[in-house]
Amino acid sequence: MDIEEDDDVPLILCRPFMKWARMMIDIDDGVMKVRVQDKEVSFNLWEAMKHPKDMGVCFKMDAIEEAILDVKKQV
Repeated sequence: MDIEEDDDVPLILCRPFMKWARMMIDIDDGVMKVRVQDKEVSFNLWEAMKHPKDMGVCFKMDAIEEAILDVKKQV
């Protein structure tokens, strides 16, 4: 695939594109392979999901149950 890289443009994963690109998704290994002519590109889905694209994104963790248990111990 000879195209300019652009992180802001999402890859269109509709069924016609997936068929045309002979896309394979191996859920067990977490690998998505896209083939176009004689070229193949592999994406590690598990690694991609670990890191947010937007560095300004913040994840939260629900620690309410742990906080309640701590308060119960103090009472």
